[in-house]
Amino acid sequence: MTKEHEHDYPTLASGQCPACGAMGSLVAFSGSLPLVSGPLTTDVPDLTGEQCKRCEETFLEPESQARFLAAADDLVIRGRKAAGEKLRKVRIKLKLTQHQAGELAGGGPNGFNRYEKGHAQPVAAVFNLFNLLDRHPDLLEEVMEAKPLVPTRVAFEKGPAGTTVTINKKGPSPKTGARRGAAASAAR
Repeated sequence: MTKEHEHDYPTLASGQCPACGAMGSLVAFSGSLPLVSGPLTTDVPDLTGEQCKRCEETFLEPESQARFLAAADDLVIRGRKAAGEKLRKVRIKLKLTQHQAGELAGGGPNGFNRYEKGHAQPVAAVFNLFNLLDRHPDLLEEVMEAKPLVPTRVAFEKGPAGTTVTINKKGPSPKTGARRGAAASAAR
């Protein structure tokens, strides 16, 4: 990297690698690069740019970069859909509704729908739980009976006596604000 004046930002010399700093190490690149997302892999062909001879980092031209990023996005979406199909298969095998599966996984009634459609990526614990239940469906009843260690919803409300903390598994209704289920309150 070079600087003409002390206050200048460092700039790269011609042919200098931005990743490792090796001088004169960039050469023309034309070929394919692999993409990996979980168990899925693909190659993106016909890419152009520069590659460092020393560290082998590749710097794509704008058009190739756009195609590479689009292929990466597509691979992630395919992975989410495949994971969602697996979760759906296990949910149906266990005879659970999406609402029940959402309560079990902790993602709420709409969360599981988003997982199954590939719109959201569940955490590893959800996959682990459903893989375990797929192999041992006899554990479902025991898992369903387990009490959560923390409440699902906690609400803080200002009242005449100060702040009230309301702990409620169901929480307030998103449409009306009315409480569903039993609530425990403690004045602070």
